[in-house]
Amino acid sequence: MSKIGLESLIPIGFIQDFFVNKNELIVSTKGDSLQEIEIPFDAFVVQLLGKGRNFKTKQEKKNIQYDVSSEGFIRTSQLLKYRIFKIRILERVIRKKRMGLFIEFYEPLPDTIIGSWVCIPIQVLEQKDELYFFKIKNKEVYDTKGNLIGNVFDYMETSAHGILEIRLIPQLKKKNILVPFVDEFCQIVFHEDTKGVSKIIIKDWEYFLET
Repeated sequence: MSKIGLESLIPIGFIQDFFVNKNELIVSTKGDSLQEIEIPFDAFVVQLLGKGRNFKTKQEKKNIQYDVSSEGFIRTSQLLKYRIFKIRILERVIRKKRMGLFIEFYEPLPDTIIGSWVCIPIQVLEQKDELYFFKIKNKEVYDTKGNLIGNVFDYMETSAHGILEIRLIPQLKKKNILVPFVDEFCQIVFHEDTKGVSKIIIKDWEYFLET
């Protein structure tokens, strides 16, 4: 097992199956980072033990919780049981409209890694100028008048553009809205010193209450 900490990793691909053997994984991607990282690169397979495949918030005895999302593996109480395997990704391929990864092992992979995640250190993406979802998740969202309306909850892709899911503040008496992540509606405001994301401004957000 690698000594790298679970909280320092971010999931970029869900392992669905093997194509032919353990050197070729079928994965569904989490965002676009898997396609953008220069090949070859080192990665990790994270296998949570005693979990479901969907990586939702996990609750165990004594109120132990883990939220595993596109933001990473976030520890809220104490360590969850898991195994981490280091791999090297050599090539990306598309077969029958599915993403495949040719890999080599630093240590043997068990058959039970189906349902696990391919992960990379968060710092790899933090060093890039691209805007990845983990950089905006939970950021505050405002209207054009400066009023707080909610925070970024989730992100999804469509064939045309990305969609932001905004969790609205309780005072608005609505739970979530879906907003196209395009310049027409979304403005990203960055910190001047760190260049990190400060907040997001949504134009005409009321329109999306009815959509």
